[in-house]
Formats: sequence, C-alpha cells, structure tokens
Amino acid sequence: RGGCSATFDELNKYFTISDTIIGEMCYEGDINVKIDVKDSTEKETRPADVATDKKSFSLTLRNDDVKKFNGQKFIVTYTAKTTEKFVAGSAISNTAKVESNAKTNPTPPVVNVYTFAIQINKKDTDDNVIKGVTFELYGNKECTGNPIKTGTTNENGIIKFDGLDADNNNGAGTTYYLKETATEDTSYSLLANPVKVTLIPTYKADSNTYDGGLKYKINDGEEISSTDDNVRTAIADIVNKKGFKLPGTGGMGTYIFTIGGLVVMAGAVLLLVSSKKKRA
Repeated sequence: RGGCSATFDELNKYFTISDTIIGEMCYEGDINVKIDVKDSTEKETRPADVATDKKSFSLTLRNDDVKKFNGQKFIVTYTAKTTEKFVAGSAISNTAKVESNAKTNPTPPVVNVYTFAIQINKKDTDDNVIKGVTFELYGNKECTGNPIKTGTTNENGIIKFDGLDADNNNGAGTTYYLKETATEDTSYSLLANPVKVTLIPTYKADSNTYDGGLKYKINDGEEISSTDDNVRTAIADIVNKKGFKLPGTGGMGTYIFTIGGLVVMAGAVLLLVSSKKKRA
C-alpha cells in the first residue's frame, strides 16, 4: 500500500503509478487504485493493468481524471500471495514508481512487506514427537471452505505454515484456526476442536508504524512474544492423547450385552450378600 499526491496545471497531463513486486511473491486478484478526495468521504477506483506474470502493474490517469483529482491523495491497495519457497520472517522492501509531467512529483513511497508464520510442534503426553499428523489452516472458526494451507508433521513432529498475513487491528490481531484432520498412528485421538492462533503484529510506541515484531496467543491464552530464533513466528505446542481402543473381535452389540450381563451379575451378588445378612 502506498500514498502520493501531485499538482497539475492543465489538461493533457498524465500521472502514472506502477509497481513491480520482487522475490517469492506475486499479485493476487485484481488491483484497483483508490482515489481519496481530501476532506471528503468521496472515493473512486480505477482498475490497473496487471502483467501476465502477476509481478507488476501500472495505472495512468489522464486529462479529465487529472483535472478532477488535482492535488489529491492516491492510495494504491493490492493483495499479494507468497510461494512455498517464501521464508517467514523475511522483509521485502517494495518501492512504487511514479511518473508524470506535473509541476511537482511526489517521492516514490517505500513499503516494507512482512509475512508471518505458525509452527506446530506435535507431541504426546510423554513429550514424544508425533509424525504424520495432518493439519489444515483456516481463517474462520467453523473451518469451512477451502483451507488456506495444508501440511503434515515431519520426522520431528513439526509443520510450519509460512507466508501468512496479519494486521494489528487495534490489538485484536488476525486469527487463524488449525484443524487436525488425520494421523498415521491411529492409536492417537484426533483433536475434537480446532486450535485458535491469534497473530498480533506490534507497533512502535505512540505510532501506527509496524516495528517488525510479533506477539501471539494460543487458544486465547497469555500473549507470547516471538523470538529472534523464530522471528515473526507463533509456536503452537499441540498434544495428542492415546485413544481408547476396544478389542478387534466381535461387534458393538456384543460389548453392550457383555457389559449389561456384568451389571446383572453384580446385582445378583449384591442380592445374595444382602439375603445372607438378613438370615444371620
């Protein structure tokens, strides 16, 4: 996201803003330039021209648009996605390019792009790592729709979901949900409910400027600060318990009748003991 303004003195002037994204990222969806009118709630948008490879875009305003929005502030917003090669904690310095034949040209805005990560450490109650456990990452509590990412724990019981977006949102952060969907070792019970992870990027004191740090919460617990070893990464230690497994022979009906029979026998023993006491 960048902002800039310029002054034009007559028609037949132009103003072009463009951006080329670098690294393991590309634009996602359409790009629109929002034009905010000063001291007004009025806003207009213009679609930008996006390159086929989704790595760059440009938008040029001419003539009537130039005259109409003379001296106003331009805010460019877009969404980018990362590839699987993107490493969490990386910071990409992105600069928009501004060209015009106006009297004054703005300084090209420089925006640092940060992403975040959630790392799962899968263990059992004896602190042994569990490999082969599959998780899906969602942005909604119900875990509906297509998952944002899917992964399976490695030999060390770890999955790391990289390249995630997060906003401070006045301290509320951005929430993700981890849904456990499968496990190679069927002696472990799958989690009944998703694990909630809240990412809270931190701001400089008395400022709306991101300071490069991250705090996070697991299932609404205490806020934890990410460390230099795991920069901008939330660590979720998730424990699985061994499940109760019935013997492999016989159907469920057999167990119901067997348990029922044991209850009847227990009742008979109690009656017998009671009867003996009365006779005595």
